[in-house]
Amino acid sequence: MPKMRKPAETFDEHVGDAVESAMLRARLTQADLATAAGMPLSNLGRSIRGTRPFTVKEFERLAGVMEVPASELLDSALANYGGMAKLLAEEGTKSEAPANVSPADEIPYIGHVTAPLTAAADDDARTGPKD
Repeated sequence: MPKMRKPAETFDEHVGDAVESAMLRARLTQADLATAAGMPLSNLGRSIRGTRPFTVKEFERLAGVMEVPASELLDSALANYGGMAKLLAEEGTKSEAPANVSPADEIPYIGHVTAPLTAAADDDARTGPKD
């Protein structure tokens, strides 16, 4: 019989629970998921337990391997945690972030955004000022 985990308390634990649920739905083991996502198994285990936060890159790779939108995982974790207001209130105790958040302030996660090619740096050789 599998060992029962204590209920999640921190947001990182809720994110780990969401990843673990998606992993089980995809019928993947932690070892399979870590290998497919290109991350160490120990890091994945600590992140799922909530003792180490996922990086954005890791999170996006894991979601891609499990074929689940990253925003869906985060929405699930946020809903189980108690919402954006609770998350910001918790962070407000660590920094001076505002604790009062209206629903209009909630910004959805849209995933990885790549800058357009036109935003790339100009690689033309520089010339001096023209007279």
